[in-house]
Amino acid sequence: KERVGELVRTAMSLSDLSPPEEGIRRFLYEADETGPLGLRMSGGFPPMILSVVEGSLAEKKGVPATWEVHAVNGLSLLPQNQEVVQSSLKARPLALDVRPPGWKPKEKMRELEKRRERQEAEMAARVEVEERRREQVAKEAAEQAERAAVERAAREAQERAERERLAQ
Repeated sequence: KERVGELVRTAMSLSDLSPPEEGIRRFLYEADETGPLGLRMSGGFPPMILSVVEGSLAEKKGVPATWEVHAVNGLSLLPQNQEVVQSSLKARPLALDVRPPGWKPKEKMRELEKRRERQEAEMAARVEVEERRREQVAKEAAEQAERAAVERAAREAQERAERERLAQ
């Protein structure tokens, strides 16, 4: 409990918080804004805002329903922060950071994009190798067919010559 109180006090200097990442929206609740936030949240992780109570502080601030809670007072929603975060939701001042469902940090998105590009390049290389292999197989098949045709023509010519010789 003491640790929780200490962490809550530490996190309470909201002016020290770095700005939220792109795509994250921050809602500030000042010390004089008491009472419930007016949010119904899921029990999942990260918690999703299921609904915003009509006439509540959250509705007045424009907190969107169906978004996920990203951080509370600058503390990310990690299992080790759970107790502190829950206590912080009841205290004021409060900084509530929310994100759209499926949001990923820019760095993670860049990493995913690089991975996707790498996979596409690998696939293109495999396709190119396969196309070359198929061209080679088709070329060899055509050469084999040509050799077979030449051999057949030579054999037929030889048989014809043999028949003509015997007919004389």
